[in-house]
This record gives sequence, C-alpha cells and structure tokens, in this order.
Amino acid sequence: MRLPRYTQLTTICLMSFLLAAASARAEDYEIKLSRPSKVGEKQRINLHFTLQTAQTSKVAENDPKEQKNEIKVELDGTSETLAIDAQGEETKFAVTIDRCVKIDSQTNTTTELIPKDGVLIAENENGETKLSLKDAGKLSDDAAAALRVGISVHTPGEPNDDGIFGAGGKRKSPGDTWPVNTKALAKVFSKSQASADEKDISGTVKLVAAAVKDGVPCLHIEAEFTVKNLKVPGGEKIEQTDGTFRGAFAGMFPQDLSLPPIADSQAAEMKLSYKGTTSTGQPLTLNTKWQRTIESKVTPITPAKQ
Repeated sequence: MRLPRYTQLTTICLMSFLLAAASARAEDYEIKLSRPSKVGEKQRINLHFTLQTAQTSKVAENDPKEQKNEIKVELDGTSETLAIDAQGEETKFAVTIDRCVKIDSQTNTTTELIPKDGVLIAENENGETKLSLKDAGKLSDDAAAALRVGISVHTPGEPNDDGIFGAGGKRKSPGDTWPVNTKALAKVFSKSQASADEKDISGTVKLVAAAVKDGVPCLHIEAEFTVKNLKVPGGEKIEQTDGTFRGAFAGMFPQDLSLPPIADSQAAEMKLSYKGTTSTGQPLTLNTKWQRTIESKVTPITPAKQ
C-alpha cells in the first residue's frame, strides 16, 4: 500500500521526525517521490487518520447553529499489491488486518471496523476507490465511509506524486526548493467535486535534509500549497462566496529508490462559505471547515530467500 498525497484529494501541522544527519556535505540527490510498486510485494503498515468537519449556519437574524463531526481511525496490518498501472502505481491492494478501529475522542471508546485477520480490498473502479472485504464479506457503510477518509488507490492516467511535487528530473541539495506543478494539481481538483484555476494555486517543495530514519538513509522532503477561489457547488439557491484549500506533507524517502517512503505525514484544510435563501425565502449563510490529517509508517517485508 503506497499512500497517495493529494492525487486523490486526500493547519498545517507537519510530522516531527527524529533525524540523524547523513552527511554534512552539500551533496545533490535524485528526487523521486513516486516509487513503482510490484505485484505481490508486501509491507507492514501503521496508518492513523482523522477528519474533522464543522458547519455554521445562520438563518435571517436567528442565532448561528454549529454542527461538528469527527472521524478518527487507526489501522495496522500487512498490505499486498494486487495490481498496478503502467507507471507502477497501485490500482488494487489488499490489507490483512491486525487492528482496525474507529475512535470516539469524546468518550475515548473504540469501535472495531474490521476484525483481526480480515482482509480489506481497495481497488480503482471508474476513477473511484472501491472498498470491500475478501471472500464477499460485508463491509458496513459506516466502516467504508470512515476508511475512505485515509485510504485511496491511484487512477490510471492521473498525475502521481512526482507529477505534482517532483523536481522535474533535476537533482537537488539539502535546502533547495522548487515549485509545485500547479497545472497537474489543478487537474486533480478537476476530477473531484471541486475545481480550481491553475493561476490560483501556489506551493513549494523543499529537500530539508539527507537523514537516517530507522537505520535507512533517506531524504526528508516537505511540501505545502494553497488553493484560492476553490469552487465547490453548494446546491440550489446557494451561491459560493469564498473557498480555500491548504495542504502539506512531510515524508522520509529512502535514497534506495527501490524502497517506498517509510514515514509520511499529511495535513489538509478546506474552508468554504456560501449565501442563499431557505425554502421559505429567508436569507441563509453557511460556513464550512474541513480538516484531515494522515500519518503512516511503512516497513517493507523482504521476501524469504529460496
């Protein structure tokens, strides 16, 4: 399971890593964020993600009403690549579950989404991520909705991480920065319910350092971007007045390009504002805030030698 960043729309609070500098020299490195998968490869994964939403509505001169919701999921297991596209991006994978729970932060209680040894199947179907259980097991609607917050598969033909955040084949040294590919990112938004003009997108990627993580020589890379004038349809008799999206990630990318990223942290925040009228003709204002964080750790499983 390779975790896409914003290729599926998947604050900005970046993950803190305990880093050990790999070298004090200003060496340059090949930048490759997308690491081709191979069918049959397996990885240990630890995936934690949270989605928080808040909507404030005000009708005429009445007091504002606020609705809040939170989805928090922790998943540990072993993933196996089942299918890839021409670029080596995963289009189907399975996760054998050790632990998969939804957490209620208010009551500090957990609800099991998939039992231990259950097998979650994620696959691309007409540009969407389809989730199911192996052997025709039933995945509840609540479980599927919660898991889609942090799990997605690549759609063939769509930009990958290198296409959006890569350095265009240029080698980079620690401290170097380069721009996000705004054209590719605009394409990603156009495939969702949202849309954005390339000129309203800005962002920067940075090679922070060459470092060692869990004994593996890596490149510590961070990125952040902002989308202004984000358009998300609000419904009948509703006019959008504002829309912004901010995203960021920090990742540890092994210098051995055959290995996947071994640690990753993502954050995204979207704010939308609308005005309109109710079914009875009263003036209405709506403000929505959406925040998502994803943290993952990946440990490749080395096949046993024959």
